Amino acid sequence: MAPKKSNEIAAVRHPACDDGFTGLEAAIILIAFIVVASVFAFAVLGSGFFATQKSQEVIHAGIDQSANALVLGGTVACQANNLGTELKLVRIYLQTAGAGTGTDMTRINCRIALADTLLSIPPGDPRIAVTWRYRADSDDILEENELACITIDVRDADISAGDTFTIELTADTGSALALTRTAPPEITASDYYELM
Repeated sequence: MAPKKSNEIAAVRHPACDDGFTGLEAAIILIAFIVVASVFAFAVLGSGFFATQKSQEVIHAGIDQSANALVLGGTVACQANNLGTELKLVRIYLQTAGAGTGTDMTRINCRIALADTLLSIPPGDPRIAVTWRYRADSDDILEENELACITIDVRDADISAGDTFTIELTADTGSALALTRTAPPEITASDYYELM
C-alpha cells in the first residue's frame, strides 16, 4: 500500500537560520543598551552642566558680596550727652573692601546690642546720618577709594559709662560689619572719646 500524501508541508528549519535570529536578537539588544546608555549619559551631562552653572553663579555672587563688604576706614568715636550720663552719638568711618559694585549708604540698617537691650534702626531713619570724607562722584554709593562717616544717634540704646556694646551695620549687598566697643569708664558732658 502506498503512503498517503499530506497536503501539509513540514517546516524544516536550517541551523543557519537559528544563528541568524540569535545574531539579530543580540543586535537589537545591543542597540537598546546603546540608546538607554546615551539617554542616561545625556541626563548625567545635563545635570553636570547645570551644577557647574549654579556653582559659577554662587562664586560670582560671593565675589560680589565680599567686594562690597563694609570695612572700618578709621577710628570709632563717641560723644557724651549734655548731662554726661550716657553716650549720645557714635561715629564710624567706613570704606569698601574691594572694587565691587559699591554699597548704597541710604540703605544701611543698624543694630545696637547691649547685655539687656537690642535696638534696630532701619534705613532712612533720621538717627543715622552719613557724611562724606572723600567722594569720587555725586551718588550715594560707597565705592572703592571713597570714605564715608556714619553718625548714629544712640540715645535710645542707653549706653552708660563702662558698658560694652556691639554695633552691626548691614547693607543690601555684602556682609555685615560688626564692631564691639566699650564706653569709657568715665564720661564728661558733651566730650568726644575714641572707642577701642
